[in-house]
Amino acid sequence: MNNLKICVLHSPKQYIIKCPPQGLMSIAAYLKSKNVKISIFDANIHYIDVDSIKLNSFNDFKTSKRHIKEFNAAYQEFPKNELAEYFTKNKFDIIISDCHYTGTVNSSLKTFRLIKEILPECIIIAGGIHSTMFSEELLTTKLIDIIVKGEGEEVIYNIIQTLSNGNTLESIGGIDYLENGEIRKNPGQGFIKDLNTLAPVFTVYDDFEVNLYRDYIKAVLGPFWYDQDPAGVLILSRGCIGRCTFCNARIVDKGKYRTFNEENTIMQLQSIYNLYQPKNFKIYDAMFGANKKQLKTVCDFMKTAKTPWGFETRVDLIKSKDIDLLKESYCKYILFGLESVNLDTLKFNQKISPKKTERYFQQAAETIKQTMDADIICAISLLFGLPNEKKDILRRYN
Repeated sequence: MNNLKICVLHSPKQYIIKCPPQGLMSIAAYLKSKNVKISIFDANIHYIDVDSIKLNSFNDFKTSKRHIKEFNAAYQEFPKNELAEYFTKNKFDIIISDCHYTGTVNSSLKTFRLIKEILPECIIIAGGIHSTMFSEELLTTKLIDIIVKGEGEEVIYNIIQTLSNGNTLESIGGIDYLENGEIRKNPGQGFIKDLNTLAPVFTVYDDFEVNLYRDYIKAVLGPFWYDQDPAGVLILSRGCIGRCTFCNARIVDKGKYRTFNEENTIMQLQSIYNLYQPKNFKIYDAMFGANKKQLKTVCDFMKTAKTPWGFETRVDLIKSKDIDLLKESYCKYILFGLESVNLDTLKFNQKISPKKTERYFQQAAETIKQTMDADIICAISLLFGLPNEKKDILRRYN
């Protein structure tokens, strides 16, 4: 489709992330499905020394006696010389990369600075929740040329089409960008109304070296690696009906919850199972289980595949009949987002409706107990220090 040389890059991290980036993979898969010629390079995992990590993990375990199932991400030096060689050899016109604030923004900016030194004319595109929220701060660094706001698949495709045709960016919605050193802000943001229009992420698993990720997990965890199998990571829905003030996801989805349909859900599960035989599946949706048809579809598949799995969700979404279904489907854990044990705090931060009473916690306790009674490991997400939280909260509920 284009004469531009394009790279989808997962920037190297100081502490190696344990699974490929679902968002960036979805963008890469979407571009490939549109016949956009791209190179895919996962610099987070590509340069790792598996044998060294394995030895360090073993020595760490002997010295600290830590529980072997605890995942300690391995440290890696910034691969400056290797990256310089790669970008010198591959003179890309456009690089699409991640740029997240939580623990990794410095690594991304360091990578972009190196790219600009080697390829000063290369256009760097970044996106994600943090880039959407802090686009002006990131553009001010002069290391990023275009920030994609919201969901990136369609917007980035539009950018590539526009630049391929030699047109300007002013007509593309959902981006902030640099023009002659000045920041321009276009209205709107990317949003995928129908997830079924997207290409399956597993189609680029090999491009993101998922088997090397598996070797990495094995090196860190040894015989317990199957609890963390990166090949089984899935996102089957997007969005959340919640408006929690502390959750940055509301910036992107605007309260619109969307799921893959039954056919697409089965296709993704079956394809990953056939290709990689994951030791377990982990579903990282914000509110998996809200779509009860999809929940049953997943449970039916897992029951047939006899594969352990788990997911994250809101504590008020899972009902008694759901737990009965989950128990029969090899579900091994659920992470519930409770967030606080103070009703006023939850209301103040818009986690729950102002009309909720203490019955909310009673129902949450019942759900948690039923989950544990079903021999499903129950984890609870709690946030301390939220606005309106009482200072003595830990003592009061100790």
